[in-house]
Amino acid sequence: MAFVLLLVNVMPMSVLAAGIVEAPTVDVPAGTYTENKTVTLTSASTGATIYYTTDGSEPALSGGVPSGDDVSLTNGTLTFTKVAAGENIPVTFTDFSITGADAANYKLLQPAGVTASIYNRYHAAQNKDYTVNSNGWINTDFVVTAKTGFELSKTNTADGTWSSTLSATEETAAGSLAFYVRNKVTGAISNQATETYKIDKTVPMAEINVGTNSWKQFWNPVTFGHFFKNTKSVTVTATDNLTTDPTVEYLLADHEFTKGQLTAASVTWTDYTGGFIINANSKKIVYAKVTDEAGNSIIVNSAGIVVYTDSAADTTEITYVKNVTGDVNAKVTLNGNTVAGIQNGNNALTDGTDYTVDADGKITFKEAYLKTLAAGTYTLTVSYDPMGESYVQGDENEAANTTELALTVRVMESAAENEKKENIPFIKGENGILCR
Repeated sequence: MAFVLLLVNVMPMSVLAAGIVEAPTVDVPAGTYTENKTVTLTSASTGATIYYTTDGSEPALSGGVPSGDDVSLTNGTLTFTKVAAGENIPVTFTDFSITGADAANYKLLQPAGVTASIYNRYHAAQNKDYTVNSNGWINTDFVVTAKTGFELSKTNTADGTWSSTLSATEETAAGSLAFYVRNKVTGAISNQATETYKIDKTVPMAEINVGTNSWKQFWNPVTFGHFFKNTKSVTVTATDNLTTDPTVEYLLADHEFTKGQLTAASVTWTDYTGGFIINANSKKIVYAKVTDEAGNSIIVNSAGIVVYTDSAADTTEITYVKNVTGDVNAKVTLNGNTVAGIQNGNNALTDGTDYTVDADGKITFKEAYLKTLAAGTYTLTVSYDPMGESYVQGDENEAANTTELALTVRVMESAAENEKKENIPFIKGENGILCR
């Protein structure tokens, strides 16, 4: 920064009342000469002192004023129009003034057009002057916190708003917060600091797909209403509004869970790397958990899914001889299913009264029921509940096959009664008893 105050010495004569000094005259015309010349400078202003140079520069007073003059300069106050670091910043002054016995002989020209440069060597540093809660993905506000002895502002003026924290709240994958740090002891204000952040407060979305069935939310209680045979494939899809690589996990459960149970550390999730299979002879509930890079998480689950193998009849026909045989047994391979009911034509048998079924698939037809039937042949139709769940109709649901059992009912006859009948031979039935 540089400036010059110009003081011009004048005599207090009437012709100089306006403080104007006449320009000096030179007795040698301008030009180029080959011999030495004597140059005389004169001024029409009586008492004026003439200063000159021979190198083309502006002349200056030696020591500020001529020797012997009583003149003192009182400086003005310098003010920067702004305090931010930069070059060629305009500077203003309050008026300079002169005093002394000879002050009236001088004209004071106030400085104008003065500029200056400000250089800031203070660069605030993370963990030295301030801390941030994270520069990576977060699901809360981004917060900058001043260290002890410092404060923060979004402006670099001393009279700005300064605080211990600054924050950003908007969701973004590429946020940045610009701010300044001030030393509370020295008052020094730093260059602008910038910290980046990533905020995602929105939970991702997840979808479980089994065939044409899909589920996108968590629900409880769960019922088993989807029935498939042999095997069934499952896929899980995940999307997020900002992050690009959410983590997907799944749990293939035999029973339902609450959300609290699913967030417990004791639950073991499996990383989802692609579609997986629900094997036959099982009933499952599929849980999927999707967690985005910011830590937002969602859990969704499917309805109950039954994948089963049809039951098969080991016994295809039975015979009951009235008053002789007693209960009659038949055998089926359940394959994990249970007997839903038995029909004799249009008539439904009563479980526990007309028949019983044990865990190994043995069906016992009760004599009390069998003896109500007239002699003849009957077809008993056995229906099944897949894996013990009551079958319901639904899109893509596959109903369980039935099995059939031929029942023959006969009447025992004595030898005497048979003799009365012509040409009707005895038939040796069960237990060696003769019957027709």
